[in-house]
Amino acid sequence: MGKIREFTCPSCQKSWRINVGHGLRHATLENVIQAFPPEIQQKIKETAAKEQLPLFEFHYSAALCAQCQAVVSVPVIRFLQTGKQYTGVCPDCGSANSASLNDDLNGDSNSGIPNCSNQDRTAPNAGHQDCESPVCITPDDTACLCPHCGKAQLSVQDTGNWD
Repeated sequence: MGKIREFTCPSCQKSWRINVGHGLRHATLENVIQAFPPEIQQKIKETAAKEQLPLFEFHYSAALCAQCQAVVSVPVIRFLQTGKQYTGVCPDCGSANSASLNDDLNGDSNSGIPNCSNQDRTAPNAGHQDCESPVCITPDDTACLCPHCGKAQLSVQDTGNWD
């Protein structure tokens, strides 16, 4: 069962309510693939075809979209045998072009999900300036600077469950 999380900025009062985790329908690869855009779907299918038994982990993760200046929920899949991961695009704007999702789009990297966990989160637009991806996964869905105003750390609250 997934969680509903609310991210709120105490400075600009912007808030975002998103779904993180996964639901029962995400138990099959066929259902999971539908959460991704066509070009990433193709890469996922190619990776799955190379594995004898394509075991995977899937979940929706909180992400910061630099283009929308918002907290969004993006799909993430990781294949257990190869360690290859694929991250979806911003559901609101499509994050410019999905090729900018680093090597994860091509499946050429085992470095993991594009994220901004190594960035200085006290700087304005933290997590965006040096992150090479327009959609930056927040580490463990933890609070970070507001993507809208960049002035305060977002508060995070679980508000419910979804399936």
